[in-house]
Amino acid sequence: MGFQGHLLRQQLTAAFRITETVFSRDEELPRHQHETAYISFLLAGAYAERTRTAERACSMGTVIWHCAGETHSDRFCKQGGHLLNFEFRGDWLQSIQAEVEVAEGLRFSRGGAPYSLGLNLYHYLNTGREAPEDLAIELLSLYTRCCDGPRHPEWFGQVLKLIYDASSEHLTLATAARIAGVHPVHISRSFRRLLGCTFGEYLGQVRLRRAFDLLQGSTMPLVDVALECGFADHAHMSRSFKRSTGITPSAYRTRI
Repeated sequence: MGFQGHLLRQQLTAAFRITETVFSRDEELPRHQHETAYISFLLAGAYAERTRTAERACSMGTVIWHCAGETHSDRFCKQGGHLLNFEFRGDWLQSIQAEVEVAEGLRFSRGGAPYSLGLNLYHYLNTGREAPEDLAIELLSLYTRCCDGPRHPEWFGQVLKLIYDASSEHLTLATAARIAGVHPVHISRSFRRLLGCTFGEYLGQVRLRRAFDLLQGSTMPLVDVALECGFADHAHMSRSFKRSTGITPSAYRTRI
């Protein structure tokens, strides 16, 4: 079946389809499945996804790999949801499966390399340019049979918590390293190895996700949104937002 919710935009190529949708507060989607594999990126809002065996809470920045034919239902929370869906074209995916064995079942992640690629897709959608097939290949490479990376170091979760809890622009790699009790080099290498991005890039992603959520779910002035999300000022947020999405925060709020 197609993607539910209110359709904002979509882009169709020979390899994939990108769909941008929004959902109302407390909206529920009954059990359903999709014929082809796809990846969902939660830009703002929150929802719970239920399969036959489990239920998982999804907050902004969540990325989910859904294999073809997988059945699930969704229940959105009071802030609704803003989703970007990247659906692989069945014939394109079939043409490369002789060389690549894709993941089975659901794969959840938050931020990191998958979310960076999702923001890249969103940028193409906003600028009206066709996203290249290389992006589909990069995304698919994250969900092959051997995509599970090494176990996170014990201190890694503490560093991630620092990033998610930080509302200040002053959180630095050195500060995080001092609190976690490890050398900054260890943190830098681990972010590259486990998440495919730098500490600073990941911190920027988290700030952008907060901005998505506040711009959609509140009437807070843009200056206050910037400060709440840890940006130095409104101009800093606008530059970061437009670099990642192709539009300004005010244009995003108007569109949503």
